[in-house]
Amino acid sequence: MDLEKIRRLYLEEGCNCAEATLMAMAEEKGMDLNREEIKMLGAFGGGLGCGEACGALCASIAIIGRLMIDEKAHETEGLKERCSEYVENFRNKMGSINCRDLKPVNTVEGQRCLKTVLKNYELLCEAMDCLSE
Repeated sequence: MDLEKIRRLYLEEGCNCAEATLMAMAEEKGMDLNREEIKMLGAFGGGLGCGEACGALCASIAIIGRLMIDEKAHETEGLKERCSEYVENFRNKMGSINCRDLKPVNTVEGQRCLKTVLKNYELLCEAMDCLSE
């Protein structure tokens, strides 16, 4: 787990929470992503742009889907349960899944929501260990 990589993407390269999560995990897992895929997920940053579900959380669910789904999501055994488990783990660790709730307690001046992004990335790495078993 390379937390420095996600810090660099988020703070130095200006990626949002969803983009940084996706790009760091893609690099870590050797996923081949094109710029269009990254742009699509970028819209999830800032809690879907309106303070709802955390963009880092949304990116994590997208990554789980990318790794688990062969053809169709509804035909993928265990996907729903894995995603539900991830959301609950996130909620338990962070206190909420909503950006508007997380920002006030995790934002540090000059670092935006880095604390949230790093905590989520740690959870995602733990979930990735489960997926590779």
